[in-house]
Formats: sequence, structure tokens, C-alpha cells
Amino acid sequence: MARGGAERISTCGRWPKFGLAILALLAGAASVAAEVRSEPLATADGLAGEHAMLPVVIDGDEVRLETIVVGLPDGEKKPLAVISHGSPRGGYTNRRKMTPHRYLRAAETFAYRGYLAVIVMRREFGESEGSWSSDFGFCDNPDYVWAGRQAGAEIGAAIRALAERADVDATRVLLVGQSAGGFASIALSAEAGSKISAVVNFAGGRGSRRPGEVCTEDALIDAFATYGRTSRTPTLFLYAENDKYFGPDLATRFHQAFTGAGGQGPLALVGAFGSDGHDLFSRTLEGIGLWRDRVEAFLDANGLPARRLVPAADGADPAPPSVLSSRGREHWRRYLLAPKNKAFAVSDSGRFGWRSGRRTIGDAKDGAFSYCKRDCAIVSINGTRVR
Repeated sequence: MARGGAERISTCGRWPKFGLAILALLAGAASVAAEVRSEPLATADGLAGEHAMLPVVIDGDEVRLETIVVGLPDGEKKPLAVISHGSPRGGYTNRRKMTPHRYLRAAETFAYRGYLAVIVMRREFGESEGSWSSDFGFCDNPDYVWAGRQAGAEIGAAIRALAERADVDATRVLLVGQSAGGFASIALSAEAGSKISAVVNFAGGRGSRRPGEVCTEDALIDAFATYGRTSRTPTLFLYAENDKYFGPDLATRFHQAFTGAGGQGPLALVGAFGSDGHDLFSRTLEGIGLWRDRVEAFLDANGLPARRLVPAADGADPAPPSVLSSRGREHWRRYLLAPKNKAFAVSDSGRFGWRSGRRTIGDAKDGAFSYCKRDCAIVSINGTRVR
């Protein structure tokens, strides 16, 4: 989440710019002439993926947004699932450190259900071009409504570009967002003519300064009510009971404000997850068991693909290195569940380290070595034993 007051954008002329973005969304902006720069991506069995820089038009400017695209390679048109990330505390540096690979396992989950799943990094996140445009302002006077709409307009720009693909059924669009991405997804769905089929909001909100503290809570609750007045898109609110950004009481108030103003959709509060339930969606397969059934029931109720179309690959997981302790073997299990571009390092004495969801295998190896510290060797890459 953005730290209130840490960065402030000029408000001069911001409404006209946003208005142009929404008009372009409603009118169906012309295609961007630039080619999509892409490269193949290693994904789960039975799927095909690509890592791409997607050219889009936002506020009249052409920029490229970093994306990961995952789907079944069957040549069929598919409903689109657009996955949107949060906004970390800490400003520019932490925004640039983010990578779409962190959400790859979640994208694969939707791809197995028949979607073309696309992880989109907004401007100034990861390798995406352009400048961050969705600062809500100062902590004691935040403009959450505008900030959500700004981020939502970027998601809308990506949808317009993706709708031109031959494998996309643009009449069925599912938005899946975490934290600021969930909030932005709701904001976009509330715009007239957005034609979003459904929204899955994982821990959506803005303004968390530190655990248990949100900038001007009432303003954030009012923003959900503002979106609820115009949203008629089915929206699932999904929060964990130990979310340290937006706890269950606050999540309930978000939902009550949204539905009380006319918004539609259920609230699902799930049990505690890890040390911070805010990571329920981004922590890949470890969290999927808590949210899968609720999401499938919601999708099914709204006429969208809900159940797995192809089986996961069968076969025994590779055995953990024999020198690992019980704690090390638990980390090995978690490593096998994690998204690709991952590596696991071990020393002869049993020290270990691993990293997953990195932009490259080289980054994953470097991260594994940094955790393992010394006298370590890489023993597994992307879940396959190499020694």
C-alpha cells in the first residue's frame, strides 16, 4: 500500500485526464500500432505462457506494461481473467522491485479453468513504463475514489489491448485483484459501460500505513460506497481473519458500504493464513486451498468457468536433500508449490535457502544463495533436482 503523504501528485487537471481515459474505454480505443514484445515462459504442465511488454494507451500516452499471459494452448477463444497486484509500502523502490511472477501460480489456477489469465503490472511497477498515477494524497485528507479510478483506468487500458488477441473472448472479462489491485478492479467495474462480468476482490483497499493503521478509515469506507452506487457487477469480497492491512471488522464495513449503496456480491471471511492474511492470494498454492471453493462457487453462480478443465500432472515430487532438517523439509515442500523461476540451495551442513517467482532463473539462484549464506550449491531449479 502507498504510505499516505510520502508521495503527492499534482491534482491540477487530473479529472480531465481521467475523463479521457474512461471515454476511451467506453468507445473502445483504437489498437496500439506497436508490436507486443514477448518471450516464452515456463509454466505448469498443459499450459502455455509468455512474458510480454504490452503496448497500451493511457491518458493519450502510449506505454508498455509488463505482463504474464497464461492459458491452455488449444487455439480457442477464452474468457479473460485480468490479475492485478497491490501497491507496497515504501514508495518507488519497492514498486520497481515487484514482479508478475509472484502471481504465476494463481494465474495458472485460472488458466486451468479455461481463462486466458493475464497478470498486468501498472505503470511504474516492475518493468512497466510510465509514472505512478494513483497516489491518494495526504493521510489526513486522502482521495481514495480518484486513486482507485486512476488505477482502474490502467486495467481498462490493458483490457482494450488484450481484447484484440485472437484467443480472447472480450464479452467475458473477470477481474481478480489483490489489495490496491482489488480496490482498482472494483473502481473500474463501477464505471458505466465497463462491461466487466465479475470481480474477485482479495483484501482490497488502500492507505495502510502500518499493521492495524489505515489513513482516514472513514474516507476509505466512503469510497466503497461511492463505487457501490454505480457498480452492478457481481463482486466477491474475500478477506482473511488475520489480515494486517484490512482486518475482518474493517472488511465487513467495506462490504456493507458497497452493498448498502447498491453494489452486489457476497463477503467471504476465511481463517488465518500465515503470519499475515493479506498475503492469502499472492502466496500461491499455500493459500489456494482456503479460497478455491469460495471463488469457484462465486464464478459458477455467475455463469463463468469455475472448475478445472485439465488435470495437474501426476507423478511423485522429487525427494528433499537428505541433509535437510524437518524445518528444511517443510521449506522444500513450500518451494515445490511455489511459482517457477525458482531455485533451492543447500550446504553440506544442512543450511538452505530458496527463492521463487523471480524475473529470471539467475535472480532465483542469487536469492537462494543469499539466504543460504555460504558453502552452498543449487540442488533444484524449477522443482527439478539438478544434483
